[in-house]
Amino acid sequence: MKLAALALLLLLPLVAGAAPKQLVLLFTGDNGGEVAPCG
Repeated sequence: MKLAALALLLLLPLVAGAAPKQLVLLFTGDNGGEVAPCG
């Protein structure tokens, strides 16, 4: 049980860091070139 909790704690920042990038790509269509949240 502790191992699962530890794995979750380690993966959480990765998921939290990846999710916004996915959303930005989804909404702006930006493919990693310039980052412009407001168009």
